[in-house]
Amino acid sequence: MTDLTFYDAAVPPPNPPATDGVAFYIGGDAVHVWSLAEINSCKARYRLPIFVRSNPGLTAEAVADVNAALAALRRIGAPKGCLVAWDTETAADPEYMGVVYAGITHGGYNLIDYGSQSNLFANELPTGGYYWGADWTGNKAIIAGDAGTQYADDGQYDLDVFKAGLPFWDTHTGSTTPTSSVNWQENMMQQLPTVQQGAADNTVRTVQGLCVARGFSNLVIDGVFGPATDHVVRTIQEARRLKVDGIVGPETWPALLGV
Repeated sequence: MTDLTFYDAAVPPPNPPATDGVAFYIGGDAVHVWSLAEINSCKARYRLPIFVRSNPGLTAEAVADVNAALAALRRIGAPKGCLVAWDTETAADPEYMGVVYAGITHGGYNLIDYGSQSNLFANELPTGGYYWGADWTGNKAIIAGDAGTQYADDGQYDLDVFKAGLPFWDTHTGSTTPTSSVNWQENMMQQLPTVQQGAADNTVRTVQGLCVARGFSNLVIDGVFGPATDHVVRTIQEARRLKVDGIVGPETWPALLGV
């Protein structure tokens, strides 16, 4: 199978190029959220919805962004299983993107991470995630590691090339309005790791960052789950009337994430 050509644009261009597919914005920091009428006016066979967050924030903000994206996908009738792009432009934030990946996939969709080619892979998506790099060399080729590469800017739109066989929204096979989404937040909480005093890794940094976001600004984010982190976790557990044991698991993650 040959590679697929796409164009993407902030707003619908008056004279779009003849491509296999079109990528359009559905929310977030988008300059313009495409209406359903604008989307349906596109003649390209394949569709790729994009949610943009140019400056990713704390993990709790990723939860809100995923919920907004899932609502937008339902609004436009995107079929379950189709590919959804997440645009972080020049930012790299693996913790934020980890939550996004969990939320979008548990919501029944596939995720492709879009951003500057120079730092795209720093988001460290789990196996099964796709990458779409922006590398305006004018060379119509997919860069190693990418599922798709944005290679040219025409002023009104960008040009992209994607590998064939990706799970794009295919208008020729007929799409159906998805049913109500699964409770992805509950599923995600069950899959997050359990950590407690003595641990030392990036998950602990996430816990500490969320504690700081909950108002414990004096806590040092060093990735080491010591007595200070244990004390703050226990304080949050007590405030939320949870079991006070200092263990961050399925019951405590929601309290830290603010959901």
